[in-house]
Order: sequence, then structure tokens, then C-alpha cells
Amino acid sequence: MVNDQVHTIGVRVRESGPFLMAPDFLSSANNLLRLLGEIDIALSPSLSRTSDWTLKELYRHSPAAIVVEPVVREGQLDNRSAIIDTVMEGIAELKERDIRPRYFSDQALNSARELVSVLGDRVHQVEVFTPTMRIVCNETIAANVREILHPGREMVGSIEGFLEAMNSHRGFTFALYEPVLASRVDCQLDPDLDERELAQLKKRIYDLYENRVRVSGALRTNRKGEVRSAIVRDVETLRTNAKFSDAKAVSGIFDITGGLGASEYVRRMRDAG
Repeated sequence: MVNDQVHTIGVRVRESGPFLMAPDFLSSANNLLRLLGEIDIALSPSLSRTSDWTLKELYRHSPAAIVVEPVVREGQLDNRSAIIDTVMEGIAELKERDIRPRYFSDQALNSARELVSVLGDRVHQVEVFTPTMRIVCNETIAANVREILHPGREMVGSIEGFLEAMNSHRGFTFALYEPVLASRVDCQLDPDLDERELAQLKKRIYDLYENRVRVSGALRTNRKGEVRSAIVRDVETLRTNAKFSDAKAVSGIFDITGGLGASEYVRRMRDAG
């Protein structure tokens, strides 16, 4: 028998003053439900809701908390665990960096941002939790969402790094690890390429997995000018081994004396003067 307690998620709101205002608590609860609904749709093959959310528990003491559980709609796929896991993973990622979490639409990002909008003079803490995990939300989530939704600019160019983290679920995406700045650039293939070009590019990326490459296309930055994502039109491998095996192999490349020895070259330059 499945323990439905595993499929629960809730939000706790701790007040700063002597009272918790009802709109603050209800706002956090409502935005969590909106976020759950958006992720449900994103995960569904039919892009429709698979679950309804019912009230499981309600705590009125401090901190006030609400716990909800999903009930699978008739004839729909049971996505309960995936929905909750994706929401928790996405919120945790938004606390760390300004990269769009998987399956987070603009609407889902806005719900995550609004989840913490009540923090301030009246609300001290907002926490999202499951039976096995808890995340204390903070203003960093809202700041990172703003960076994602309002990036710095888009430009045509290229960036170098190591191919990693490929994913073919609901479209092909991959990541480029840029070692100099120790940053990760989320990449997807340019949808304007024709089917043959897309297939060739996808195969090339598979073949070059974990290699150092240069990807070219439309680069998107955040407001600090750091590249955060790319729409890729081409990928090429970069040299990983030294071009010259020893010093002798370099000889002659930068020959400014025309083959003369150093003393003879200096003597001739002096005589010419």
C-alpha cells in the first residue's frame, strides 16, 4: 500500500510581530499552489493538470502552516512525486543561482518570486517543506528570478567550455561548463535549424560530450554581463593536446634573424646603421 504522506507539501509562515496577518499567510499558500499547478502542467504529456490539491493539515499556531496533498485526476498520469520533487529542486536552485530551473515557465518563476514577496516587517520567514525536506526561502529567490526574467542582453557570439549535463526529456538541452569563471551556461539547439541540421548538431554534441568545445549562436547575459544561456547553431571541438611536443618543434616559427646566429645578426644590424 502506498503511503500518501510522501506526496505532501506545505508552507510555513513565521510572523515578525505579535500577529500574523491573514493576507500574508494566504498569499504564500496561494503562490505555492500556483507554482504546483504550473509545474504539473509542464510535466504533463498533454500539458494539462493531472492533480487537484486538497487540504491535508492546517496549523494556526506560530508559525502558521498549511499542508496540501495531490489527488490524481481520473484518467491522468500519476505525477505526484515528480511535481513535488521538481518544485522543491527548483526553489533550492533559485536560492543558489540565476538560472531557470527545469520546467519552470515564466508563470512558475513569478509564483516562486511572489512566494517570498511577503518577507519584510510583518513576516520573518517563509519555509516550504515536505516530509523529508525543508527550504527556508529568502529574498535571493526574488532577485534571481528578476535576473532570469529580465536578462542583460542577447548577442551573437561564441563561448568555450566543457559539454556536460545533457537531457533529452521534453526537448534536447545541455550545459556548458566555463572553467575560467566556474560558471554553467544552459544551452538548447536553435529551433530555426532544419531537421537535418538539428540531427547533425545533436549527434556532434553527443560525440563531444565532456570535451572542450566552442559553441556559437545567440548568447544571453544577465545584467552583470555574464553569459547564462545560449541558443546554439554550431559546436566545434577545441584542441586538448599541445600542438608542439618539445621546444625543437617550435624552432623557426618566430625566426626574426633570417637563420643567422644572434652575434652575426647584431653585427650586421650595427654595420647597416
